[in-house]
Formats: sequence, structure tokens, C-alpha cells
Amino acid sequence: MMNDSISDMIIQIKNAARASKPSLSIPFSKFKMAVAETLVKEGFLKSISKKGKKVVKLLELELAYDGKTPKIHDVMRISKRQKMRT
Repeated sequence: MMNDSISDMIIQIKNAARASKPSLSIPFSKFKMAVAETLVKEGFLKSISKKGKKVVKLLELELAYDGKTPKIHDVMRISKRQKMRT
């Protein structure tokens, strides 16, 4: 069974935003950090920070809101392998 950690991360962000959480913690990976940095740059997250040492590392993601409305409100996974319909 394969896990898609980036899809899981995005869904966790969306769910935290729907629950009006100010932040969430997810397991750290360099790839997730790179994706989170892009989300900060694009304005979907306020900030990110790396927590923990050695064995247990976490990313702390602070969510961005427009007033009470979360910046991330709907997500869709589109596979590169999926053929485009013409």
C-alpha cells in the first residue's frame, strides 16, 4: 500500500482550517518543508517552523485567514498520469 504524504498534508491543512484552528503539527520531511515554504510564499500559510530533534521532528504550520475565512478552503488532487480529455 502506498501513502501520499503530500496529499495527506494538504488535507490536514484543509481540515484544520475548516475547524478554525490557528495551527497544526505534522511529521517533518524535507519535501513537506519545501511544499510548506511554497504555501507560505503564495499566502496560504502564515508561517512554518521545525520543532523537535533527532527522532521526532514536526512541522508547525500556522494557517492564514482572511478575517474568519481560511485561505485554503477547497483542494483537489490531480494526477499527472491522468489523461486530459479533449
